[in-house]
Amino acid sequence: MFLFILTGLVMWRMTVSPGGGGIVTVSGLQVGHVEGRSFEIDAPTMLKIEAEVSFEDDRPDADLAVLAWILDHSTGDVAWKTVSDAVTRRGVRAIVADSVDLAAGLYTAYLSAAGPDPASRWEGSRFGLSPHWTNYESFWHLDLTAPEGVLQVRDGDVLPTDSAPGSLFAAGLEDRETVQRMMFHVADSGVIRVKGGFTRCPEVCDSIVIQQIPDARVIWSVEDEKARPSGGSRMNQWLDTSIRLSDGAYEIILDPAEHNGSWSANPPWNPQDIGFSLTVEEGSIRTLDPWTGGQPLIDQTGLGDDASMLSRLVLEDSLDVFVQALGELTASGQRYDWGWIERENSADTIWEMTWENSEPAGGDADNRQSKAIFRLGPGTYLVGFQTDGSHSYERFNRSPPRNPERWGLALFPLRPERVTSTRVQVDVLSKPGAPPVPERPSVTGAAMDDEHEGGVLVNLTGLGNMADVRSRFVLDDTTRVLIMALGELSTFNRYDYGWIEDMASGEIVWEMTWENTVPAGGDTTYRRVREELVLPPGVFEARFQTDENISAEGYGSKVPDTPGDWGIAIFKAPR
Repeated sequence: MFLFILTGLVMWRMTVSPGGGGIVTVSGLQVGHVEGRSFEIDAPTMLKIEAEVSFEDDRPDADLAVLAWILDHSTGDVAWKTVSDAVTRRGVRAIVADSVDLAAGLYTAYLSAAGPDPASRWEGSRFGLSPHWTNYESFWHLDLTAPEGVLQVRDGDVLPTDSAPGSLFAAGLEDRETVQRMMFHVADSGVIRVKGGFTRCPEVCDSIVIQQIPDARVIWSVEDEKARPSGGSRMNQWLDTSIRLSDGAYEIILDPAEHNGSWSANPPWNPQDIGFSLTVEEGSIRTLDPWTGGQPLIDQTGLGDDASMLSRLVLEDSLDVFVQALGELTASGQRYDWGWIERENSADTIWEMTWENSEPAGGDADNRQSKAIFRLGPGTYLVGFQTDGSHSYERFNRSPPRNPERWGLALFPLRPERVTSTRVQVDVLSKPGAPPVPERPSVTGAAMDDEHEGGVLVNLTGLGNMADVRSRFVLDDTTRVLIMALGELSTFNRYDYGWIEDMASGEIVWEMTWENTVPAGGDTTYRRVREELVLPPGVFEARFQTDENISAEGYGSKVPDTPGDWGIAIFKAPR
């Protein structure tokens, strides 16, 4: 029975042989392939077209899955294409006998057997018995004939380019083997034109977004735009719109999904339409890629295990900077390899690397990168990065990130021409090593030995076990104070914590709780707080208690991000 069916199938498949007698011929096409033949016409002529393509299956309303068409290069428009109701249909097979009048010019004839979508090509039966387009490849062909001497076949395939010269960002088909990313900076405000092709479908298709730096908030997505079909596959879409952006830094991310540098389904009528680009229409907008040809003003990258780097940055004038850090953080708030920027001799946090302001960096889920762009005013700053004892550029014990050599922190000036020896000074205070704790508290702690801009009111930090300390401070006027504390709390109990009492009434005006604290690195019970509070004139007392375990005296294997800050410190809040 099997041999009988097989013999019948072979005879059925041999009933019609593919063409191949035209001046321009495309045949022998396999499932998933797209072929183009370019030709030039010297004078207006009528072109005769013979072809055979396929419907997706034998349903009356089935779409064409194998397509033939002719593209006019002078206009980028389709000069001719297969149309469902203009073919002779035999089940799945679609036989074409047509003609078209063409002006002098350059054209490309296409035959595409990539299918209506990526899933369709896998829906045919294994032995080729079902009425499905993938079982008819021996019939597919396209033949074009014209009067002698009018048509000249071009050597090789003259396929439309999908590049976009002069664009801020351009990605063609060949660029879509991997995710494409580009950062750009908008000075004041500006308008960009978003133009190009993409695929849209219910599941895995192109994702193109523009997100803001540093918080990775998506401010534009191709999914939110109305687009028009661009022909070929039912997934192909074309978009042309303009977007106004305010001052700041942005990143466009193009995830090619199913494309991967080749056609996953029939291309658009004009394959150039798969190119996607951003161009500047208004304002001062430029690419932001300091790693290409630029030198970091502060370079703390390529760090290994148990490394700590600290640099002092002194600015005579304001300076716009771009910071990128690559490290290891977890969603629970623990930071193992991370960086920060703080104003020297104060509790001011300029920037620090957190889970919230970072994004995946490739490889392991804990590999995170953070980007920021901001203006530093005149003054002195400390820029630091520290790593723990595992998973670093020296030795990644899990999947490494993209650009592993950038593990650490780099600070670039947005306008390098403004960096001179009289305006900017950088001093390296510590190089990679393995100090047990940072030389001075980071911005996530509280204790500051140096004078704070507004003034230090209380400094009870670096506390050991079984401590019960207190410090009074007097406020002559209503004052906004900054409270920074580090201790040990759980959702059920408080082990090492602080509070503030009003000495006149004996009431507690502030206390450290699980609700007003956040993870401090290390163990999940290590919690920190940075909170501002307005206090009336009067005498107040800050207190802090520790139990017999876990403190700056000894943490064991899990250490908080700033171990020297265990306790509480209070400052006059900067204005």
